[in-house]
Amino acid sequence: SIFQQNYITSKVHFEIEFDYKRSYCFVGHYKLSYRLQAENRYIKEIVEVLKKIEPMLENLFLEFGDIALEQNQFSMINETSFYLNKFNFYQDKIEGLVHKERIVREKTRDLWVKTSMDSKHTIWRLKCAEYIEKQHLEITYSIEAYIDTFFSYIEHVLTLIYPLMKYYDVTKPYRKLISSTRWTWDKKITDVLNSKLDSHLSQLKYIKEVYRNRGVHGMFSRELMVYIDIPKFGRYPMCVGKEYLKGFLKHNDFNITYKKYSKIKKVFNDFLDDLNNQFSIQMVLAKSNLPIYAGNNDLLRNISSQKEAEAYIEEKWFEIDNQTNMDW
Repeated sequence: SIFQQNYITSKVHFEIEFDYKRSYCFVGHYKLSYRLQAENRYIKEIVEVLKKIEPMLENLFLEFGDIALEQNQFSMINETSFYLNKFNFYQDKIEGLVHKERIVREKTRDLWVKTSMDSKHTIWRLKCAEYIEKQHLEITYSIEAYIDTFFSYIEHVLTLIYPLMKYYDVTKPYRKLISSTRWTWDKKITDVLNSKLDSHLSQLKYIKEVYRNRGVHGMFSRELMVYIDIPKFGRYPMCVGKEYLKGFLKHNDFNITYKKYSKIKKVFNDFLDDLNNQFSIQMVLAKSNLPIYAGNNDLLRNISSQKEAEAYIEEKWFEIDNQTNMDW
């Protein structure tokens, strides 16, 4: 009938009829909901039984999950756009803050304020001194966040695209590698990119050790700066660190300035440019926000260009959108 053709019903995943104490019952899973039909006197009992079964099912699913993880039968959540947007956000914020600070300095260059301490002493300071100090702190914190986000971004991306490489060994459980604390960001660059971008490692290691690690563990890291007591000479600042922060300090190299940020920005952008150029297909797939399957390293056998990768992404999102939005 016309009514039946135009009547919209809920998307049904499953419907199960069952008998409970000689009473007919029905349970179904529809889009966004479960439905239980039973006599009122048995509903609470059935719900309590289901509550007891739920943890049993979870334990069963954990067993299935362990098997799936060992066989690389899992997909990884893709948050590349989140990290990339956050990275670009801090980059734009730093540039905006520095530009604003320059304008304020120029407008208040000769505006001094006289502050009396007592009847004999006075202090002269720039009218915008407090504002500039706060602005400087915000710039410093933003640069630190910018550096931190970059290393988080590349670690996330490299973890995602490794299964898309032809030399990726699908027979080895990937979960052991991605959960290993020894598979550090620099080893990922070497392993995932097959040493093709190792020329960037020295500069990246310097930035990470000197600027990113300066705040980890409340400064008590392997790059820790301490004051060494030398008899009859006094206390000297020294870093008990690795390659770049080791030995006595002739100057405070921890300070982050806009000039240093500009150099760091160039190092980061050069690395990202090479990454996007030399591994364009993998990066296009990573930036698509599609989940990356750990057990499918033969995906690129059917994709030989960036254009084909974009067509594949469009097809997959079309399928996902249809599955998500299909209501009847």
